[in-house]
Amino acid sequence: MRNQSTNWLKTILSQGSASVALAVAGATQAQPGYDYFLTGSASDAQVGVALGGVLLAGGGDDVDSAMRWFKSQAQGGDIVVLRTSGSDGYNDYLFSEIGGTAIDSVETFVFDRRSASSDPFVLQSIYNAEGIFFAGGDQRDYFQLWHGTPLEDAINAQAAAGAVVGGTSAGLAILGSSAYVALEDSLTSARALANPYDRDVTVTHDFLSLPLTEGLITDSHFENRYREGRLMTLLARSLDETASANFRGIGINDSTAVVIESDGTATVHGRRRPDRAALVFEATQPAEVLTPNQPLTLRDIRAIEFSPGDVFDFTTFTAADGVGGPFSYNVVNGVLSVGPAIDPPSPLAGDMNTDGTVDLNDVLAFVAALEDPAGYAATFGRPAAEHGDLNGDGIFNLNDARPFAELFDDASTPRVLAQIIPEPATVGWLAGLALLAVQRRRR
Repeated sequence: MRNQSTNWLKTILSQGSASVALAVAGATQAQPGYDYFLTGSASDAQVGVALGGVLLAGGGDDVDSAMRWFKSQAQGGDIVVLRTSGSDGYNDYLFSEIGGTAIDSVETFVFDRRSASSDPFVLQSIYNAEGIFFAGGDQRDYFQLWHGTPLEDAINAQAAAGAVVGGTSAGLAILGSSAYVALEDSLTSARALANPYDRDVTVTHDFLSLPLTEGLITDSHFENRYREGRLMTLLARSLDETASANFRGIGINDSTAVVIESDGTATVHGRRRPDRAALVFEATQPAEVLTPNQPLTLRDIRAIEFSPGDVFDFTTFTAADGVGGPFSYNVVNGVLSVGPAIDPPSPLAGDMNTDGTVDLNDVLAFVAALEDPAGYAATFGRPAAEHGDLNGDGIFNLNDARPFAELFDDASTPRVLAQIIPEPATVGWLAGLALLAVQRRRR
């Protein structure tokens, strides 16, 4: 973007009176609250208006093709990387390593104080930028250091003026008009579904304002961290608290990115996981139960799953024939299922040993029921499906392992259960899971 004034540091750098490294070191001392790194020209590129758009990356390895798209949208201008940890890892990567459209510069600011969000040089760099990228890290830091500051205003203004904006991992988490900002402990699906107003459900609706992500909430590292349940809860809260007629969510897996053109056309890029690389969701009716200390009930959430190379219309929530979906998600009494909404068969689903609680002892009973349903029924006096059919399909089998795992806050149990979903059931993994549960009980 064209600048209206020239910052003193850029003037020094452009005069060549000192090396970039020395000038930057001096700037860091003179302007406390951030570290600064520059690759490329210190002058503002006069390229006019960039092409706009948004890059949504799920974290993990960066997707080169998506990042080249990001560069191309900047039209040869200046890209600013914002972060609160790390260093200048994106500078050379964006400037030269991945190729693609040549750009004028990459500047990285690493914030450690809120005062930096009012710094004139930082703000001028944002107003000069054709591209703004948020690195991974901790979205809590982003929110606490940037919310309600001139930096937030500058980012929103540049996005409205046509700068391309992107983010990965924590940087993705803040790109929706609603955002999970992780002010407390990291939110698990189990806690979110059991109580949509748990202290860990920290969602805001007044942070960044990007033209293409209005009415959207995002989540990263999606399936490998079992975040379906928490995104459903964040959707329910956002729909209620913004008084919207509908609200959308997108969950993006590691090594995957979704790029959205200024006209709303979205394309999935990915390095791994050819199936379910990204999932988009739409809630069009309020939650039936959205009450503190009560499990969530939210029905008929429309969903579409995408693989790398798929194209869809982000504004109308439609995809080409043959793309995965649409299908529905439902949450009933805190239990997430895919397909038609079916009420759980018990007010305490997952209480496999009928002792009134759901804990690691139920892991043993769950495993026993999968291995020997008749034996389980004889022991507990009822069929396993009474409490074990957690995906609501009317059958108790291996497909119930993932929703069963989501009942636990314990770190090991859901991970082990969810990891075995794609594999055939064998006595070996059942025995191993049982041994794990026994060992954990003895600690």
